[in-house]
Amino acid sequence: MKILMFGATLIFLMGLWDDFRPLSAPLKLVLQILISLLVIVGGDIQLTLFYGRSWAPFVNIPLTVLWIVGLTNALNFFDGIDGLASGISIVIALFLGVIAFKTAQPALGWIAVTVLGASAGFMPYNFRIGSPALLFLGDAGSTFLGFTLAGLAISGRWSDTSHFVSLTAPILIFGILIFDMVYVNLSRIKNRKAENLLGLLTCVNKDHLHHRLLFMGFTRREAVFVILTMSTCLGVSALIIMNQKVLEAVLGLLQALLILILIVSLMLKGRDRIPPEGDRRLRARRREDRV
Repeated sequence: MKILMFGATLIFLMGLWDDFRPLSAPLKLVLQILISLLVIVGGDIQLTLFYGRSWAPFVNIPLTVLWIVGLTNALNFFDGIDGLASGISIVIALFLGVIAFKTAQPALGWIAVTVLGASAGFMPYNFRIGSPALLFLGDAGSTFLGFTLAGLAISGRWSDTSHFVSLTAPILIFGILIFDMVYVNLSRIKNRKAENLLGLLTCVNKDHLHHRLLFMGFTRREAVFVILTMSTCLGVSALIIMNQKVLEAVLGLLQALLILILIVSLMLKGRDRIPPEGDRRLRARRREDRV
């Protein structure tokens, strides 16, 4: 755990520097990869998608880097609405903590509780009813949370009965972030807004899930509520399958699939433009102006 916290501290310092003096996207990616490798090698933690083979580390380590770096940036990209990034951090930390304690991993559980408490304490200043936020996570806060939570997910075992379930549970808990990242990047490639990795790194567009909910007419608070509710449902699915056999786990995944179908429907409905009928919030403001 010490090496994970050390890596998270380095990520925080890099993000803090970027908040004051912006770094280029390629440089940030290289630094994130190097810090991830430091944690993986120094802490001897990695995904165990393949094991028992001499070549397994050569596959597991790149996948682990992809997991950590991908989720670090996914949470950073979700910091687009007041309360969203810190709110989803609370949900993820909650389910990681519950499963950690249920599988007799108190060290992981208490770190998850610490992240949950820090995020919850930040919420009153970042998600204020009727008033703008007083504080923001910035790159320092959002990347720190993403890196720490992603590292916790690969540091423990998440089922005592099935290796398949142990791999699946974290994917469900992080499901919203994973889906948004994959969907948005594939969409950008398909629509030729980015043609290579560098293009994906530098592409800035309002096409994430929370943006599309806003374009559909949801208020910012409604968008946060919808996303956190769906994330909670996926976390509950992870709890359901954690002590089950593979067949029951597949049934739990089908439940999660229904939630993802709902998310896909929202993403398709909320294209990166305001619908022709207009944004309901704008119509409300016009009515208020006339009054």
